[in-house]
Amino acid sequence: MKDESMERVKLFSLLILGALFAHVVSAQPKLALDKMEVDMGILYSGQHGMAMVKISNIGNESLNITGVYPSCGCTTVKSPKSVLAPGESDLLKIEFNSTGYTTRAEKHISITSNDPTAATVDVKLVADVRMELEPATHSLTSWMGPIAIGKVTEQTVAFTNVTNHPLTIREIKSSTPGITATFDKKSLAPEDTLHVVVKAKPDKPGYANEHITIELDSRNQPEVELRVPFIGTSGN
Repeated sequence: MKDESMERVKLFSLLILGALFAHVVSAQPKLALDKMEVDMGILYSGQHGMAMVKISNIGNESLNITGVYPSCGCTTVKSPKSVLAPGESDLLKIEFNSTGYTTRAEKHISITSNDPTAATVDVKLVADVRMELEPATHSLTSWMGPIAIGKVTEQTVAFTNVTNHPLTIREIKSSTPGITATFDKKSLAPEDTLHVVVKAKPDKPGYANEHITIELDSRNQPEVELRVPFIGTSGN
């Protein structure tokens, strides 16, 4: 009889522990997204794409959003509320700056939370970035290298009108007086090539990341930005 009582106590204890464990396991936050991939479609280089992702707490405990981290500086986010109650939702607002890109771009945004089953969740961001005035090298960076202070280095960068209509060059601006640019023609027929001569003259030592901006009469792509980095040196 005593043994039967002990067995009943053990069984009852196991049932209580099982119920407590089930409660602990089931009582937890759970992050859910309405989409895991955001397609911003076609963007012409320089345009900004906007998107929103809905974040929900489908668990039964408060969800703490501890961080939202874009994979690069071209993507900015407006984070949702830091705490979502069970059943509550909010929006993650995303902005992608396509400046400097000439082809398909793929980025990621990492969301961290206290969801015990998915502490980090990634949202993929894609965009089909196109150009109307396309660099021959498919790069919007013209590395000038080391340049002695007061000396001038120049490079010629070729661009092609890849549209089926004419383009007109309105103006070329530079980010600093130490960078100048001239071009060989103002009007470009389809498949015509523009040659831009870029000159850099550093006035102090160290790394500089300047740029020129080619202004067009294009509605899709009114500007093309070419980065012009170099290193000013004290040598001859």
